[in-house]
Amino acid sequence: FTATELYTNGIFVNTNSARSASLARVGIGEVLLMWGHSFMAGPGGGTSISSNDQRSRTIPTVLANPDYPNNNFFQNIPELPLQFKPMDEGQVGPFGMESWFFSGLADTLINRLQVPVLIYSAAFGGSNIYQNYKNIRNEPFGYTWFGNGIWQNNGFPFKPIEATFGRYVPVTGLRGIITAHGVNDNSTLYADPVNFASNFNFVINHIRTVSANNAPNLAFMLGMEDDQFNAINNQLVNIINNDPNIFMGIDLRDPATHGSWRDDSYGTDRGHFINMLGLEKYLGLWANAIQNSFFTNTTPIVPVVNSALMN
Repeated sequence: FTATELYTNGIFVNTNSARSASLARVGIGEVLLMWGHSFMAGPGGGTSISSNDQRSRTIPTVLANPDYPNNNFFQNIPELPLQFKPMDEGQVGPFGMESWFFSGLADTLINRLQVPVLIYSAAFGGSNIYQNYKNIRNEPFGYTWFGNGIWQNNGFPFKPIEATFGRYVPVTGLRGIITAHGVNDNSTLYADPVNFASNFNFVINHIRTVSANNAPNLAFMLGMEDDQFNAINNQLVNIINNDPNIFMGIDLRDPATHGSWRDDSYGTDRGHFINMLGLEKYLGLWANAIQNSFFTNTTPIVPVVNSALMN
């Protein structure tokens, strides 16, 4: 076909002749997985924006599990639907309940890279690396999380990671994981701050070797927490410095990231990013952190499942 041919509704049409041929949708674009605590998951209350570009994509969140009719938990991973949708103000699967800043980030990256962008969310408010570490080792947390034991008995908060890699990454591939974890690992009651780096490295290695089925170069981008958590931040810096495939993300140690657009959960002007102004600030931080070099200097996981199997 020549450069004058058009692609419309899955059909290539040659403007110079009557030739045409059908072509299945092909996966050309970037795929990111967002993972972390409530800063990454979003504040709730409908603080979200829709994408302005139809090339932004995600999947719906499916929580209903017939084994737990009175609670909302994932279906069995092989039964999760292979459905893709535009990024609106709704869910960003496999776990996210709202689009938060993801739609705006997708638009920014699409405009910059000129390719479609697919975003998954495994972010879980109130979660930490210690819990993910315990999930992987099939060990109890040692405390009750969110009022009952069903969450950890069903493998949360790590299960959204398993769902993404078990159901979706084989179809779409994955560029890397954008992460905001650390603030909830500062507690000696609910985490293990002394061994935070060791636990985090364990989880990263498990994701690369087991979840991703041996992808040792899978890229991660880790955000820095606020300056009152520098014992955690120092460990994050060590993780980044000792792995060429781990990059620094946003840096909340910067005083410019503190302001009235944040609540007081972790100290004055250092809590969650709230309201639309907080969304815009958080979006701006991540959009600036995820530079083009992240896409040129990393090795993505490529799809292994034929797209014909998606339906």
